[in-house]
Amino acid sequence: MYKELNALLEELTNNKIIPAVSMSIGYMSEIIYSESFGEIAERNKKICNNTRFDIASMTKILTGICFIKLVEEGKVSLSDPICDIFPEFNNKKPIEKDGCIVGYCDSSKITWYNVLTHTSGMGWTRSKTRPSLPNLDKGLSDIYNMPFAYVPGEHIVYSDIPIILMGKAIEQLSNMKLDDFVDKVLCKPLNMKNTSFLRISNNTMDKALIAPTEEDLIFRKRRVWGEVHDENAYLLDGVSAHAGIFSTSEDMCNLAIHYNNWLHNDGILKKESVKQMIFEHVEENGDRRGLIWQLSGDGEKAYTKNLSRDAYGHAGFTGCFLWNDPVTSLSIVFLSNDVYNGRDNRKLFDYRSRIMNIAIKDTLGGI
Repeated sequence: MYKELNALLEELTNNKIIPAVSMSIGYMSEIIYSESFGEIAERNKKICNNTRFDIASMTKILTGICFIKLVEEGKVSLSDPICDIFPEFNNKKPIEKDGCIVGYCDSSKITWYNVLTHTSGMGWTRSKTRPSLPNLDKGLSDIYNMPFAYVPGEHIVYSDIPIILMGKAIEQLSNMKLDDFVDKVLCKPLNMKNTSFLRISNNTMDKALIAPTEEDLIFRKRRVWGEVHDENAYLLDGVSAHAGIFSTSEDMCNLAIHYNNWLHNDGILKKESVKQMIFEHVEENGDRRGLIWQLSGDGEKAYTKNLSRDAYGHAGFTGCFLWNDPVTSLSIVFLSNDVYNGRDNRKLFDYRSRIMNIAIKDTLGGI
């Protein structure tokens, strides 16, 4: 049934295009495909379906669900200004273009709705360094003092910066550490036994169970393995709302299937909340956004163009993506360590459409 898909994934790993990949596909309420290919060269060990991958920005899926859980509990509202929790955003902030201040905005206007739709106006206005927020381990002053890219609500700017604040807000509102809260709200109830943050200060996991990522020649001066790839998350002890979770494709597919089911029956989130999260709240130049979720695009180059207009998902910098299509009841999860050969030498973009389209065809054509 999945002969063509297996052949493509074997090609990627056998030819060292991507060292390790794991993919799971769900249909209706069950996982019907789950395979892993490649190896951990450092251990001369083949990976398996229990090998954990750094899912990078797909972390936002889990932390976003947790934030909405707090909304349901009445502890915060999407219309609340973030300055209720972070008073540092209760004043005017400079807007910067090409290194020059071109105006000012009222940062007290930023709401959690802006944060979850990536319309806060916060974004990179200067050349990035590694790490791009070098003082995060000492506090959030880098974020508090950054110039804005746009007036809040004016444009979609996909950025980790406000999501880091969302994670800190979750901790304040829940009175729990973010990793503990995600585990309590999602991982334990859904039996996601191979999913967690790996806190730098308390990480005893065997590296043989984890796919390594980039050889960091600039910041850590070593192969990143068994710790989060994202430098800002690293400075936050490996635990942040924007990155830091390690998981397997089966665990993430399990989450995807449950989330699709919550559209029809209340689960960890109420179905009204789930529908609100995948509703198109903002759109700009084909970039469609729900709350945390990205929505499928149908442009000629969009790797999601063969999914329905109602599909929703998220990708991760390390070489991952998850997409749910409620029209076809299809859940597709692909994890990899595409950054292994360097962040400037990633190959997944060249294959992502083929992987997605073959997965769709092999699944729906074989049912």
